[in-house]
Amino acid sequence: MANKLMGVKEFEALKKRDKEYTVSAGDGLSIRILPSGNKIFQYRYKMPGDKYAKRLRLGSFPDMTLAKARESLSGYRAMVKSGIDPIEEKQEIIAKRRLEPTVNEAYEGYKKKYLFGHDKNGNPNLKAPGKQVEYFDRDVLPKIENWKITQVKGRHLVDILDNITNRGSHVSANRTLSAMKTFFSWCVGRKLISIDPSDGIKKKHVGGKEVSRKSYLSTDELKVFWKKVDNIPSSRQIILVIKILLLTGQRVSELVNATWNHIDFENRLWTVPEELSKNDEPNKVPLHDDTIRYFEELKMLAGNSRYVCQSPQVTDKEKPLLYWSVDKALRRMFEERLNKAGNRIDWKDDIIKFTVHDFRRTLATHLGNASVPPYVCEKILNHKMTGMMAVYNSAEYLTEKSEALLQWQEMIRQIRAESDNVISIHKTG
Repeated sequence: MANKLMGVKEFEALKKRDKEYTVSAGDGLSIRILPSGNKIFQYRYKMPGDKYAKRLRLGSFPDMTLAKARESLSGYRAMVKSGIDPIEEKQEIIAKRRLEPTVNEAYEGYKKKYLFGHDKNGNPNLKAPGKQVEYFDRDVLPKIENWKITQVKGRHLVDILDNITNRGSHVSANRTLSAMKTFFSWCVGRKLISIDPSDGIKKKHVGGKEVSRKSYLSTDELKVFWKKVDNIPSSRQIILVIKILLLTGQRVSELVNATWNHIDFENRLWTVPEELSKNDEPNKVPLHDDTIRYFEELKMLAGNSRYVCQSPQVTDKEKPLLYWSVDKALRRMFEERLNKAGNRIDWKDDIIKFTVHDFRRTLATHLGNASVPPYVCEKILNHKMTGMMAVYNSAEYLTEKSEALLQWQEMIRQIRAESDNVISIHKTG
């Protein structure tokens, strides 16, 4: 009877009892029937030298049918025949999986050892690691942070990148892909994985070719901007950041990662240190009345945080505002929005779509049109000088920069004063 194979009708006839019991289904397959009625398939076997039989759980009904149990059983019987203990093999596989880190665990190691790490001379490995962290925090980790690093496949990464391009952020998709490639290459080097899942994914498959933007806000667009900037559906903090960026022409990452020791209210000066600067050169930015006022308001909002822009999402520790949240706030104003009275408050039909980076081009363009020398604009934007200027000219031009930024403030004040008479505009060059 022990070798008789149980049929489907016999299996279905098995009923629950007050106590758990086990019946043989033939060829080493047995079925445990629990008081709850659950039926569990087991493989009963002995290895050479074993005194007692072992039982390997195969699965439970209805997820596993009798036919699937027999199919699974055949593989385990072959293992036993070749001298491999299925239970020991399974335990070894489980132990190996436990040693494999999750994506989040691997990423924490990557941040510590590489992103925020230093070379043998004590120099940071990367100039602006915060940007890569933000790409992962925003789009990658929320999708796969709890997965085993070995489970991640190329198609999973493509899905993440497609979600980014579907919201219109093609450049961000390309930047996220670059961050992915650096991370998974590090994981290969650390022997956490043997194959890089991002290998073969190219920018042309994701965000496409990036074209240098030529846009800036015209005078009429600036009138619309200042008339409606306080209606941006975001925090007061982000609105202040946007105003400061327009008035100073600095990069958003330099502002959101700034700390209060970079802001000298007494001498009316903002110093961007080299570790936050894109070109590794510090930049002194003169501050005038309007910008000082906005910084003072940020100071009140920051509370005791050392960061000029303390993240509102983090209340238990100091952490800077995510730089992409600023661009996100601007993008929302290109969607049709109404106030409580039902009136349009967006600038969708009045301004060509722009990004926060376009403020730099806006400042340089308007100051250039006002006859401010190009080298002064370049110094304000902290661009590296080229040619012989780079060799012989290392002057700060602090006085010239201060005069130019004061002139820009007065131009903005005039634009704001005229913003009550805004006309609809069309695409500019």
